[in-house]
Amino acid sequence: MTVEAWFDYFINDIKGDTIRPNTQRNYKDRFERNIKEHIGRMLLSEVKPIHCQDILNKMTPEYAESTVYQCRITMYVLFEAAVENDILGRNPVKKSVKVPPGKKAKEKRVLSVEEQKIFLDSCLRYEQL
Repeated sequence: MTVEAWFDYFINDIKGDTIRPNTQRNYKDRFERNIKEHIGRMLLSEVKPIHCQDILNKMTPEYAESTVYQCRITMYVLFEAAVENDILGRNPVKKSVKVPPGKKAKEKRVLSVEEQKIFLDSCLRYEQL
């Protein structure tokens, strides 16, 4: 069975409605955007830790470290489900597959109390128009 076929079965028939919609969306996004093109056509039994590490390494220049970490989680749970269902003997995303340091997330700035007042006053004036 290919990785792509297993992912489809995993996301629809194993996880299905047992996971939150946001988690399901994250798994699908990471698979479609980062995993599928690299190992989607490979047989599950042919995937090695080096293939998984390569995916994460190729993501680091473009993605925030948290997104790379989410990709690792997606691969881990995907392969772990195959192990639990006796399709694989071992999970290739174990200790040796590490999340390399990626781009740091942009720092977020919150509005000051004064800026919040100005914003809310503007909203009230707009609503009165």
